[in-house]
Amino acid sequence: MDPTQSTVQDDEIDIRELFYTLWQNKRLIFLVTLISIIVAGIISVFSPKQYKSTASFFISNSQSSSSALMGYASMFGIDTPSNIENLIQNVLESYSIKRAVAEIFRERFSHEISDYIREKDTAVSEDEIVAFLIHESLFLEKRFSFNVTKNNLFKLTFISTDPEFSKHVLDVYIDLIIDYNQRLELSVEKNMITIVDPPRIPLKKFKPNTLLNLIFGIILGLSLSSIFVVVRESLRRDS
Repeated sequence: MDPTQSTVQDDEIDIRELFYTLWQNKRLIFLVTLISIIVAGIISVFSPKQYKSTASFFISNSQSSSSALMGYASMFGIDTPSNIENLIQNVLESYSIKRAVAEIFRERFSHEISDYIREKDTAVSEDEIVAFLIHESLFLEKRFSFNVTKNNLFKLTFISTDPEFSKHVLDVYIDLIIDYNQRLELSVEKNMITIVDPPRIPLKKFKPNTLLNLIFGIILGLSLSSIFVVVRESLRRDS
């Protein structure tokens, strides 16, 4: 008999036995999968709803003098960029603009700041308060993001549990960029930024994605229960 044919037949037998084992334990598999679906549903219902606001703009005038660029870059403590688009990317990533955003929303988080100061055993400096606003109140490093397309279109996003607040944060970012440009006169025309899509209040939640969570629950339940059944059957045979 051809060894290759024998191997194929053995594989077919193993697969049949595997499916037979799973079928024999279908109630257990169904129960575990059902529990996973219920857990996924509960997580989706009770998880805080998150909303994502988006905005986009492009630089309408990319020509500026090198001296203006150097002055603008030094203000943020960054290397001199090769063009306005590169500069704006550095600005959006800079600590200075995060600090400016934090100062604008300082009043909104006044109670959180008071609690933070009370919890500290030592005196709290101004820099610590700003860092608290950036990292633990606004979560700018986690919730704010941007990317730049090949055509130098800037797309900004901010995620929050408050849909109106998510829009407000992006409004502030865009206003700061426009204000910096006007004060430093980087371009001949002060309307350097052309808004393509202004920030809007998101109407639908961004997370949790209930359907995706339920699908993940089904996959996880089937996988875990199937693995458990196969391992248990294998241990029984070896014992």
